[in-house]
Amino acid sequence: DVYKRQALSMAIDREALANSPGLQPGLTLMPDSVPGWSEEIAVAYDVDGARALLQEAGYEDNLPGLRIQAGVEEPMLEILREGLIDALGIEVSIDILEAGVHADTRWQPHDDPSVMSFYYGSFAGISTMPNWIFNIFGADHVRQFSMPHEAWAELQDAQTDESLDGAQVAAKVEEILSTRSVPEAQEYARLAKDAGATLEEEERTKKFLEAAKIREELAYTIPLAWGSQMWLTSDRVSGLQGRSSPEGYYFKTLTVSE
Repeated sequence: DVYKRQALSMAIDREALANSPGLQPGLTLMPDSVPGWSEEIAVAYDVDGARALLQEAGYEDNLPGLRIQAGVEEPMLEILREGLIDALGIEVSIDILEAGVHADTRWQPHDDPSVMSFYYGSFAGISTMPNWIFNIFGADHVRQFSMPHEAWAELQDAQTDESLDGAQVAAKVEEILSTRSVPEAQEYARLAKDAGATLEEEERTKKFLEAAKIREELAYTIPLAWGSQMWLTSDRVSGLQGRSSPEGYYFKTLTVSE
């Protein structure tokens, strides 16, 4: 339910999560290092607003518990758990699974349908608007997460149907994504595509941000914190070129002076 997801996002104290060196609050599903980023799409920490939203939607007294599946022990998750318990008074459990099991089961329905279930992960990419709109949490991602699980299973069957050629598989997948996902996810896909085809930079950025705002409001993926990397090299080393994440750096020829 979108109201439950939005309330969870609003009740997260991201300042508390970003309490380690190199971390900063993750206010949106794209880092603020991306040129054109705007605070207008950021999620505000607003516990009272979260409670009011739940009350308005009729969930004040029957908000289900929350389960977070993860493949690693992460101190941030315990801070998140305690913060949500304090903010919303709900039961929150952290389910740490072996990495392979986590990867295989993270998109499967949770055994207890009365519990909200999310999985924890991390993502990185170069700091450009198209990358964070198209490639990371892109249109397919948003539409997939908005579908009922039956449609997700149908999508998996289409992608592995050996009786179809590549073009037929692509057409079938798009048909499922564009008809079985919620209208807001389809609008995100439309706006992202429209933005990518817009030549004028300011107008293109405006459309990208409009799409990004829809993605934040849907809250199928909830941002927590952003991290950074620092690479130190000797001033005697030449040829090492810095790169935005996830590459970090690249080189063709390294030289070392005496």
